Amino acid sequence: MATPHTPTHIDSSSTRFRLCCVFDRLGLTEFTIEGANAIVPELRDAVGQHRQMGQKIQKLVHGLTEHVSTEPTVVEDDDGEAVEAAVIDITLHDGDDDDVRRLKRDLRRSVRRYRDNQRRIEDLGAVLTDEEGGAVELLGRIDGRLVRLCWTYGADRFEHYHELAEDSADNKPLGADLRSRQLN
Repeated sequence: MATPHTPTHIDSSSTRFRLCCVFDRLGLTEFTIEGANAIVPELRDAVGQHRQMGQKIQKLVHGLTEHVSTEPTVVEDDDGEAVEAAVIDITLHDGDDDDVRRLKRDLRRSVRRYRDNQRRIEDLGAVLTDEEGGAVELLGRIDGRLVRLCWTYGADRFEHYHELAEDSADNKPLGADLRSRQLN
């Protein structure tokens, strides 16, 4: 049985405060522009897999909500706002039919893989800031200032940056003049 409270996405920690805490918690190192670009192939693979896993989880959740009831509850979104969301019990119960048991097992396994892949991205020194769009940030230094270097899934290299206290709306291009200054 579907409800109007079907989850539509996986939350990400994208606010400035949370992102700075994530960088600090992970003990991330600073990257040069050249060093950041060197890990793009690994990021492309990890972020691509992460996006696919997120889509699979969404489909499994949707499939499960067609079989079980969900309970609406109020949770806090990334901006601290209270929003209504669905809570789905994925615990296996004796009364679950075969389809529900399969969906719950698949969902649990997929969420575990999703979290493992999130750690893989973090182990590269990156923080995934937009899971659907595949945006990633690394710590870097430009003209002596600590900044966040920005990459988006599909790009061949890191193309933008912004100050630590700014968000992606404040992105500045990593132009050729800046790249050459950083390499010299």
